[in-house]
Amino acid sequence: MSRQRGSVKEIIKGKKYKISFYIGLDANGKRKYHIETIECKNKAEAQKYLSKKLVEFDTGKLPLDESNIIVRDYLDK
Repeated sequence: MSRQRGSVKEIIKGKKYKISFYIGLDANGKRKYHIETIECKNKAEAQKYLSKKLVEFDTGKLPLDESNIIVRDYLDK
């Protein structure tokens, strides 16, 4: 059995969930996580959403927040 890559935490019972998963290291070596709060009916639905986001991340289709990108990295693109 493979290890779980992300987490789903219930914030408001049956309404809001927080999903998070590891996306790598920043320029300073600090760990970065994708964290999102979603509204759905149950934890199974939130888990499906997390799986969808993990597939998007693995295929490079998930837009990551680059507001803290340094100029050197921006110019290298």
